[in-house]
Amino acid sequence: MLLQLAIQLILPSILLLSLWRACPKSRLEWLIHFLAILAAYFPIFLIARWDFTCYYFRYGFAVLLFVAGFRGYRKVTNLTAANTSQPHLHLHVERGGDPGKILTGEGVPFKLGGRFLVRNSLFTGN
Repeated sequence: MLLQLAIQLILPSILLLSLWRACPKSRLEWLIHFLAILAAYFPIFLIARWDFTCYYFRYGFAVLLFVAGFRGYRKVTNLTAANTSQPHLHLHVERGGDPGKILTGEGVPFKLGGRFLVRNSLFTGN
């Protein structure tokens, strides 16, 4: 009976805490982690004898699982270059436009260090 309680209460709590505290670096990493936790929790949800604890714990853990998963997904979708904490520089070259106002002229392609930079390119000055 003690093992049953541990499987029903402690294991889902550890899985939820793992999902809540995770810091995935990409959406794929988040998805793999979420699916692994879902695969571990699903048999507990279906097979465990919830009459030992409370039938509503099973649904409470399921709701918390999706809340923690949504929170993790939100953390991953906020991983963009605009939210970086590192120093960075944005360069714009334009022809014409209003002096003193940016992005009002025609954009002009330019080379930096002998190459055209595209979105998320890294340039290290030597």
